This record gives sequence, C-alpha cells and structure tokens, in this order.
Amino acid sequence: MISTYIPDQDIRGVRVGLAICYDICWPQVYTAYREHGVTLMLHSFHNARSQGENCLDVLNVRQVPTRCADNRLWAVANNSSKPYSHWGSFVARPDATIAQQLPISEPGMLVHDFPDGLSKGGWYHNEQPLRLREGEAMSWGQPSQHPRQLDSRAAP
Repeated sequence: MISTYIPDQDIRGVRVGLAICYDICWPQVYTAYREHGVTLMLHSFHNARSQGENCLDVLNVRQVPTRCADNRLWAVANNSSKPYSHWGSFVARPDATIAQQLPISEPGMLVHDFPDGLSKGGWYHNEQPLRLREGEAMSWGQPSQHPRQLDSRAAP
C-alpha cells in the first residue's frame, strides 16, 4: 500500500491522480497511480519566494515529463506565480515533452485540451513500464489511518 490517495472513480472517463510537491522525488508514486488506471496526474507545487535561481529551476520541468514518459501519463503541474517561483505551471505529455508552460513568477491561466496526442515526432518511450514490488510500502513513519485514506468514499 502506498500512503497517497488512489482514486476509484473517473471524472468524465478520465481517472485522475493527485500529488503534491515532494512526491515528484518518488517515481513509485506515479507508478502506483498508473497501476490503478490513472491517465492524468494533477501535481501541485508551491516553490516561490526564493532568493533566486537554484537547481529547482530545472529539476521539476525535467522530473515531471520523465515520470509521465515512464508511465504513459499526462500531468498538469501547477506552481505559484509569486516571485521567485522556479518554474511556471505546465502540462506534460506521456512522450516526455511539455505541451504548454506559463512564464515563471507571473500570474496566468493555462488552458489545454486533453488529450491532444503526442508531440510532433513524439513516441512512447517505455514499452514495459516498471511495476511496484509486491507489498511495497512508501512511508516516512506511520501511514495515515484516516477513514478517507482507507476508503475514498468515506465521509470527510
């Protein structure tokens, strides 16, 4: 069991996964979602009010498309528009490309039709995506036993 929300319902035929910030450092999160039929990840970030450029300027715009290519998923990766935010919100495709991206540190709205296909000249990179180990648990400490964690249809 992985300690993140796994959806059991589709939204207009699309199964959506939810991730936050540091989840991007764990490839198993995207793998677990793919194994549960997710095709679109909504990945929320808040990396703003930094003093300037650092490794985050390139890290997530490379990691998210890579996770998408590894698992044949789409992702919407939003970020803050406050200065200094290390990247603008973007849409990643399952061929490791970025379909659209907003400028950094500027407010804006990103609208994208899904799916728009792969990029021109793009292809699926992974014919046999990795699988989680049997019984693999991902946790720093005790996984939550909150009713919504155990049953996504439980009352909040």
